[in-house]
Amino acid sequence: MPRRLEPEVKEFMDKIGASQFDLPGYRGMVAGLSGCALVIKISRTEKSFWGLDGKLIDGLVELYKSEALRFYCIFLVNASEGWAYQDQNVIQLINSEKWKKDKKNQYKVNPPLLDRFAFSSVERFKNIVKL
Repeated sequence: MPRRLEPEVKEFMDKIGASQFDLPGYRGMVAGLSGCALVIKISRTEKSFWGLDGKLIDGLVELYKSEALRFYCIFLVNASEGWAYQDQNVIQLINSEKWKKDKKNQYKVNPPLLDRFAFSSVERFKNIVKL
């Protein structure tokens, strides 16, 4: 059964042509686009941050390493703007411990995020993601 989406996440998915993606063993929401998994999060706090489910991200990393699936982590500030981090970048940030898990098994992602992954339009998003 599809999960209820945050309105901005749904709007963003509609803009880029993504749909909900069923990832076996995970009950959270993952989007899919061109055979690639997209973990899309939105920050609703004054001081932006995004939480990523550690089980999901670790599972996606393993799938990537076995060449079974590519993925991106998308961090939105609204339905049109945010950052898109490719699987390789996510792995590098985890390995360098710039992204660490908290006691609840969540990776906490805090600004500043890298400008080279920033987008403010669908066209810029597609230039970054290149699916």
